[in-house]
Amino acid sequence: MKRPASLVVGILLLVLACAQLGRFIWGVSIIAAGMKFPLWPSAMAAVVLAALAIWLLKERNRKHKSLDYWRRFYLFLQTMFHPAVNPAV
Repeated sequence: MKRPASLVVGILLLVLACAQLGRFIWGVSIIAAGMKFPLWPSAMAAVVLAALAIWLLKERNRKHKSLDYWRRFYLFLQTMFHPAVNPAV
């Protein structure tokens, strides 16, 4: 199943990465409360945001077996705590 929320978040992360990269390339200065913020954190943020976006968009296209794990865990809990199956309860 395709997850539309992960697509929206992936695109949003890419837009933020492009904004950070643009600030780094064009040298846009940011001054808040009289303090000038350096440019190098924008380069790091661009790399991290782009990596997260790519990871999320790749993960979106994979088929997951995690639901099988949760389903098996749920069945395990049912058998452990059901009085008909486990007379010790």
